[in-house]
Amino acid sequence: MAAQSDFVRDTVVKEFIKTKRLRSSADAIAELDRGFNDLIRRVVTEAAKNAKQEKKKTIMTNHVTAAFEKLVGRDDLDWEAICEQILQETPADLGKISKSIRDHIEQSTRR
Repeated sequence: MAAQSDFVRDTVVKEFIKTKRLRSSADAIAELDRGFNDLIRRVVTEAAKNAKQEKKKTIMTNHVTAAFEKLVGRDDLDWEAICEQILQETPADLGKISKSIRDHIEQSTRR
């Protein structure tokens, strides 16, 4: 197996730390490099898995977003952003979402 290349170079990380008006140790830079490069490999691997599950030969934004959410976490969205995401779903999935919301409201009002 070929050696894996680095995606992030230590000079880039060092320069960014300098913008914070801080210095950095060589060990800290090496640890950041390892962590960032490993994260990129894992995200790309997960995104590729997501694409293949959809029988796609191209990694798309939704595959990468799902990979980041799984591996790193997600940002909290405001209700408008949540609505935008929901409205991108298929009509069948919108029906399932609607049913889930109705069920949740019914359960909440019973308490």
